Amino acid sequence: MPLAPDLRAALLKVSAATVTTVLIKQGVRRNFIVGARPLVGEGARVVGEAFTLRFIPVREDMATTESWANPRSTRTAIEEMPAGCVAVADAMGVQAAAIFGDILAMRMKVRGVAALVTDGMLRDLDGMRATGLPTWCAGVAAPPSVGPGTPRGGLASDPLHAVVLIDVRTGEEFTIGQLAAEHPVLLETMAIWCTNCRGQQRQVSDAHDLTTFHSISLDVDPNERPFDLAEYADREGFDWPFAVANADLARQLRDRFGAAVLNPPSMPKILFRTDGSVELIGLGTQLDAAEVAAAVGG
Repeated sequence: MPLAPDLRAALLKVSAATVTTVLIKQGVRRNFIVGARPLVGEGARVVGEAFTLRFIPVREDMATTESWANPRSTRTAIEEMPAGCVAVADAMGVQAAAIFGDILAMRMKVRGVAALVTDGMLRDLDGMRATGLPTWCAGVAAPPSVGPGTPRGGLASDPLHAVVLIDVRTGEEFTIGQLAAEHPVLLETMAIWCTNCRGQQRQVSDAHDLTTFHSISLDVDPNERPFDLAEYADREGFDWPFAVANADLARQLRDRFGAAVLNPPSMPKILFRTDGSVELIGLGTQLDAAEVAAAVGG
Protein backbone atom coordinates (compact mmCIF):
# COMPACT_ATOMS: atom_id res chain seq x y z
CA MET A 1 0.00 0.00 0.00
CA PRO A 2 1.51 3.38 -1.02
CA LEU A 3 2.35 5.86 1.70
CA ALA A 4 -0.28 8.54 2.18
CA PRO A 5 1.11 12.04 1.44
CA ASP A 6 0.54 13.22 5.01
CA LEU A 7 2.33 10.16 6.44
CA ARG A 8 5.26 10.65 4.07
CA ALA A 9 5.51 14.30 5.10
CA ALA A 10 5.42 13.34 8.79
CA LEU A 11 8.13 10.71 8.39
CA LEU A 12 10.42 13.23 6.69
CA LYS A 13 10.47 15.14 9.99
CA VAL A 14 11.07 12.16 12.27
CA SER A 15 14.63 11.32 13.38
CA ALA A 16 16.25 8.01 12.49
CA ALA A 17 16.62 7.29 16.21
CA THR A 18 12.86 7.62 16.74
CA VAL A 19 12.04 5.38 13.80
CA THR A 20 14.58 2.79 15.01
CA THR A 21 13.07 2.81 18.51
CA VAL A 22 9.55 2.34 17.15
CA LEU A 23 10.71 -0.58 14.98
CA ILE A 24 12.46 -2.21 17.94
CA LYS A 25 9.23 -1.98 19.91
CA GLN A 26 7.58 -3.79 17.01
CA GLY A 27 10.20 -6.53 17.20
CA VAL A 28 12.21 -5.35 14.17
CA ARG A 29 15.85 -5.10 15.25
CA ARG A 30 17.74 -5.58 12.00
CA ASN A 31 16.36 -2.58 10.17
CA PHE A 32 19.30 -1.28 8.16
CA ILE A 33 21.85 -2.37 5.55
CA VAL A 34 25.37 -2.71 6.91
CA GLY A 35 28.14 -0.87 5.05
CA ALA A 36 26.06 1.57 2.99
CA ARG A 37 27.56 5.05 2.87
CA PRO A 38 26.45 8.22 1.03
CA LEU A 39 27.58 8.41 -2.60
CA VAL A 40 25.12 10.88 -4.13
CA GLY A 41 23.05 13.51 -2.35
CA GLU A 42 24.85 13.52 0.98
CA GLY A 43 22.59 14.76 3.74
CA ALA A 44 19.45 13.95 1.78
CA ARG A 45 16.48 12.73 3.81
CA VAL A 46 14.41 10.21 1.88
CA VAL A 47 11.17 8.41 2.70
CA GLY A 48 9.55 5.80 0.51
CA GLU A 49 8.27 2.25 0.29
CA ALA A 50 11.13 -0.23 -0.09
CA PHE A 51 11.42 -2.03 -3.42
CA THR A 52 13.75 -4.88 -2.49
CA LEU A 53 16.20 -6.80 -4.65
CA ARG A 54 18.80 -9.44 -3.85
CA PHE A 55 21.88 -10.26 -5.91
CA ILE A 56 23.25 -13.77 -5.36
CA PRO A 57 26.31 -15.64 -6.68
CA VAL A 58 25.76 -17.43 -9.98
CA ARG A 59 27.79 -19.78 -12.13
CA GLU A 60 30.10 -17.85 -14.47
CA ASP A 61 28.72 -19.62 -17.53
CA MET A 62 25.27 -18.29 -16.63
CA ALA A 63 26.39 -14.73 -15.77
CA THR A 64 26.37 -13.48 -19.36
CA THR A 65 25.06 -10.45 -21.23
CA GLU A 66 22.24 -12.65 -22.55
CA SER A 67 20.93 -12.85 -18.98
CA TRP A 68 19.96 -9.18 -19.22
CA ALA A 69 16.90 -10.24 -21.24
CA ASN A 70 15.74 -12.64 -18.53
CA PRO A 71 12.32 -11.74 -17.07
CA ARG A 72 14.02 -11.63 -13.65
CA SER A 73 16.81 -9.30 -14.79
CA THR A 74 17.75 -6.08 -13.03
CA ARG A 75 16.43 -4.06 -15.96
CA THR A 76 13.03 -5.73 -15.68
CA ALA A 77 12.97 -5.04 -11.94
CA ILE A 78 13.62 -1.34 -12.52
CA GLU A 79 10.66 -1.17 -14.88
CA GLU A 80 8.48 -2.45 -12.04
CA MET A 81 9.67 0.11 -9.48
CA PRO A 82 6.83 2.48 -8.58
CA ALA A 83 7.43 6.22 -8.38
CA GLY A 84 8.46 7.34 -4.90
CA CYS A 85 9.90 3.98 -3.83
CA VAL A 86 13.39 3.42 -2.41
CA ALA A 87 15.33 0.68 -4.20
CA VAL A 88 16.99 -1.47 -1.49
CA ALA A 89 19.44 -3.99 -2.96
CA ASP A 90 21.13 -6.75 -0.95
CA ALA A 91 24.44 -7.60 -2.65
CA MET A 92 25.63 -9.81 0.24
CA GLY A 93 28.48 -7.36 0.80
CA VAL A 94 30.32 -8.52 -2.34
CA GLN A 95 32.93 -5.98 -3.46
CA ALA A 96 34.25 -7.78 -6.55
CA ALA A 97 31.57 -6.49 -8.92
CA ALA A 98 29.27 -3.50 -9.33
CA ILE A 99 25.52 -4.11 -9.37
CA PHE A 100 24.41 -0.79 -10.89
CA GLY A 101 25.90 1.98 -13.02
CA ASP A 102 24.84 5.41 -14.22
CA ILE A 103 22.54 4.18 -17.02
CA LEU A 104 20.36 2.08 -14.74
CA ALA A 105 20.49 4.76 -12.05
CA MET A 106 19.28 7.35 -14.54
CA ARG A 107 16.44 5.04 -15.53
CA MET A 108 15.44 4.83 -11.85
CA LYS A 109 15.57 8.61 -11.63
CA VAL A 110 13.37 8.99 -14.71
CA ARG A 111 10.85 6.55 -13.25
CA GLY A 112 10.65 8.63 -10.09
CA VAL A 113 12.54 6.30 -7.74
CA ALA A 114 13.37 8.28 -4.59
CA ALA A 115 16.73 6.69 -3.74
CA LEU A 116 19.00 3.65 -4.03
CA VAL A 117 20.42 1.89 -0.95
CA THR A 118 22.75 -1.12 -1.17
CA ASP A 119 25.61 -2.87 0.61
CA GLY A 120 27.11 -3.57 -2.83
CA MET A 121 29.38 -1.65 -5.16
CA LEU A 122 28.44 0.73 -7.98
CA ARG A 123 30.34 1.83 -11.07
CA ASP A 124 30.54 5.04 -13.16
CA LEU A 125 31.16 7.41 -10.24
CA ASP A 126 30.92 10.66 -12.20
CA GLY A 127 27.84 9.44 -14.07
CA MET A 128 26.18 8.30 -10.85
CA ARG A 129 26.66 11.72 -9.31
CA ALA A 130 25.31 13.36 -12.46
CA THR A 131 22.02 11.45 -12.15
CA GLY A 132 21.20 13.22 -8.89
CA LEU A 133 19.62 10.01 -7.56
CA PRO A 134 20.26 9.92 -3.78
CA THR A 135 22.45 6.86 -3.34
CA TRP A 136 24.03 4.94 -0.48
CA CYS A 137 26.42 2.08 -1.28
CA ALA A 138 29.60 0.29 -0.13
CA GLY A 139 31.86 1.92 -2.71
CA VAL A 140 32.84 1.97 -6.37
CA ALA A 141 34.09 -0.92 -8.52
CA ALA A 142 34.47 -1.19 -12.27
CA PRO A 143 33.60 -4.85 -13.05
CA PRO A 144 29.93 -5.48 -13.97
CA SER A 145 27.87 -8.04 -12.09
CA VAL A 146 27.76 -10.32 -15.16
CA GLY A 147 31.53 -10.71 -15.19
CA PRO A 148 33.27 -10.03 -11.90
CA GLY A 149 36.58 -11.35 -13.19
CA THR A 150 37.83 -12.62 -9.85
CA PRO A 151 41.62 -12.60 -9.92
CA ARG A 152 43.34 -15.98 -10.38
CA GLY A 153 46.66 -17.31 -9.24
CA GLY A 154 48.80 -16.62 -6.20
CA LEU A 155 49.01 -18.44 -2.89
CA ALA A 156 45.92 -20.27 -1.67
CA SER A 157 47.10 -22.04 1.48
CA ASP A 158 45.09 -19.76 3.77
CA PRO A 159 41.46 -18.57 3.42
CA LEU A 160 42.59 -14.95 3.67
CA HIS A 161 44.73 -15.42 0.54
CA ALA A 162 41.56 -15.69 -1.54
CA VAL A 163 39.84 -12.54 -0.26
CA VAL A 164 39.25 -10.13 -3.14
CA LEU A 165 40.12 -6.54 -2.25
CA ILE A 166 39.63 -3.39 -4.31
CA ASP A 167 42.19 -0.61 -4.40
CA VAL A 168 40.16 2.52 -3.59
CA ARG A 169 42.33 4.69 -5.84
CA THR A 170 42.42 2.55 -8.97
CA GLY A 171 39.31 0.39 -8.63
CA GLU A 172 41.47 -2.65 -9.45
CA GLU A 173 40.86 -6.01 -7.81
CA PHE A 174 43.62 -7.99 -6.17
CA THR A 175 44.06 -10.75 -3.63
CA ILE A 176 46.52 -11.08 -0.77
CA GLY A 177 47.55 -14.43 -2.24
CA GLN A 178 48.60 -12.82 -5.51
CA LEU A 179 50.89 -10.38 -3.72
CA ALA A 180 52.23 -12.94 -1.24
CA ALA A 181 53.32 -15.17 -4.13
CA GLU A 182 55.81 -12.43 -5.06
CA HIS A 183 56.97 -10.91 -1.76
CA PRO A 184 55.90 -10.84 1.91
CA VAL A 185 52.76 -8.80 2.53
CA LEU A 186 52.25 -6.55 5.55
CA LEU A 187 48.55 -5.78 6.02
CA GLU A 188 47.63 -3.08 8.53
CA THR A 189 44.08 -2.54 9.74
CA MET A 190 43.46 1.17 10.15
CA ALA A 191 41.08 4.11 10.10
CA ILE A 192 41.52 7.59 8.66
CA TRP A 193 41.06 9.24 12.07
CA CYS A 194 43.68 7.03 13.76
CA THR A 195 46.87 8.98 14.45
CA ASN A 196 48.63 5.83 15.66
CA CYS A 197 47.92 4.24 12.28
CA ARG A 198 49.34 7.24 10.45
CA GLY A 199 52.52 7.08 12.50
CA GLN A 200 52.93 3.36 11.81
CA GLN A 201 52.27 3.87 8.11
CA ARG A 202 55.06 6.43 7.92
CA GLN A 203 57.45 3.89 9.44
CA VAL A 204 56.24 1.30 6.93
CA SER A 205 56.84 3.79 4.12
CA ASP A 206 60.44 4.22 5.30
CA ALA A 207 60.82 0.45 5.61
CA HIS A 208 60.15 0.09 1.88
CA ASP A 209 63.51 1.79 1.33
CA LEU A 210 65.20 -0.93 3.39
CA THR A 211 63.74 -4.12 1.94
CA THR A 212 61.23 -5.45 -0.60
CA PHE A 213 57.70 -6.29 0.50
CA HIS A 214 54.10 -5.44 -0.30
CA SER A 215 51.89 -3.26 1.92
CA ILE A 216 48.12 -3.17 2.24
CA SER A 217 46.21 -0.71 4.42
CA LEU A 218 42.75 -2.03 5.25
CA ASP A 219 40.17 0.42 6.61
CA VAL A 220 38.03 -1.36 9.21
CA ASP A 221 35.87 1.61 10.24
CA PRO A 222 32.40 0.90 8.74
CA ASN A 223 31.60 4.62 8.75
CA GLU A 224 34.44 5.60 6.41
CA ARG A 225 34.04 5.77 2.64
CA PRO A 226 36.39 4.57 -0.13
CA PHE A 227 36.57 8.08 -1.61
CA ASP A 228 37.75 9.60 1.66
CA LEU A 229 40.25 6.78 2.10
CA ALA A 230 41.67 7.43 -1.37
CA GLU A 231 42.05 11.12 -0.56
CA TYR A 232 43.79 10.23 2.70
CA ALA A 233 46.29 7.93 0.97
CA ASP A 234 47.09 10.55 -1.66
CA ARG A 235 47.38 13.34 0.90
CA GLU A 236 49.80 11.33 3.04
CA GLY A 237 51.84 10.18 0.04
CA PHE A 238 51.42 6.43 0.65
CA ASP A 239 51.77 4.55 -2.63
CA TRP A 240 50.55 1.05 -1.75
CA PRO A 241 47.00 -0.33 -2.08
CA PHE A 242 44.33 0.94 0.32
CA ALA A 243 41.08 -1.01 0.61
CA VAL A 244 37.92 -1.06 2.72
CA ALA A 245 36.99 -4.18 4.68
CA ASN A 246 33.43 -5.35 4.19
CA ALA A 247 31.45 -6.90 7.03
CA ASP A 248 32.36 -10.46 6.05
CA LEU A 249 36.11 -9.77 5.96
CA ALA A 250 35.96 -7.90 9.27
CA ARG A 251 34.21 -10.91 10.78
CA GLN A 252 36.88 -13.27 9.41
CA LEU A 253 39.67 -11.16 10.87
CA ARG A 254 37.95 -10.90 14.27
CA ASP A 255 37.28 -14.64 14.44
CA ARG A 256 40.85 -15.41 13.44
CA PHE A 257 42.85 -12.87 15.45
CA GLY A 258 40.45 -11.51 18.08
CA ALA A 259 38.55 -8.25 18.44
CA ALA A 260 41.75 -6.20 18.85
CA VAL A 261 42.53 -6.64 15.14
CA LEU A 262 39.59 -4.31 14.42
CA ASN A 263 40.81 -1.66 16.87
CA PRO A 264 42.93 0.73 14.73
CA PRO A 265 44.74 2.50 17.63
CA SER A 266 46.27 -0.89 18.53
CA MET A 267 48.08 -0.73 15.15
CA PRO A 268 47.33 -4.38 14.19
CA LYS A 269 49.70 -5.75 11.57
CA ILE A 270 49.24 -9.10 9.82
CA LEU A 271 52.22 -10.60 8.04
CA PHE A 272 51.65 -12.91 5.07
CA ARG A 273 54.88 -14.70 4.22
CA THR A 274 55.78 -16.20 0.85
CA ASP A 275 55.76 -19.69 2.39
CA GLY A 276 52.01 -19.29 3.03
CA SER A 277 52.19 -18.67 6.78
CA VAL A 278 50.17 -15.86 8.38
CA GLU A 279 50.94 -14.13 11.67
CA LEU A 280 49.64 -11.18 13.70
CA ILE A 281 52.65 -9.09 14.75
CA GLY A 282 53.35 -5.98 16.80
CA LEU A 283 49.85 -5.58 18.26
CA GLY A 284 49.76 -2.44 20.41
CA THR A 285 53.29 -1.48 19.38
CA GLN A 286 54.53 0.94 16.76
CA LEU A 287 57.43 -0.69 14.94
CA ASP A 288 60.08 1.59 13.50
CA ALA A 289 61.28 1.20 9.91
CA ALA A 290 64.15 -1.13 10.83
CA GLU A 291 61.86 -3.34 12.91
CA VAL A 292 59.32 -3.53 10.08
CA ALA A 293 62.05 -4.51 7.63
CA ALA A 294 63.33 -7.18 9.99
CA ALA A 295 59.83 -8.54 10.60
CA VAL A 296 59.12 -9.00 6.89
CA GLY A 297 62.47 -10.72 6.43
CA GLY A 298 64.63 -7.88 5.17
